[in-house]
Amino acid sequence: MPFPSRRLPILAIALSLLAISTAAGDLEEALARNDFAAAEEELEQLASDWRSALADTKDGQKALELGRTLQALGIVERQAGKPREALPHLEEAADLLSLSGAGDHA
Repeated sequence: MPFPSRRLPILAIALSLLAISTAAGDLEEALARNDFAAAEEELEQLASDWRSALADTKDGQKALELGRTLQALGIVERQAGKPREALPHLEEAADLLSLSGAGDHA
């Protein structure tokens, strides 16, 4: 059965990128309500947390998680009609994901 809206597949991607995140529950609730502002806020906080963790130790897994978070943030911002905010997050995500070797597992 197809999704009732074009937004749902994209939002499902954002959620799947953060499946292991502790904030995924709040994020999932915000997306279920189409509350992109709340989802964006959750993702921005999560990205900040991952940046801090990555600054402490240069760890490939932390870079991968930051990349996934930024990708999800960019997707949510794009869905919220903020392409100018989304683009730098998506570009940084692409850089981090390529450096972490995430593409090697696809």
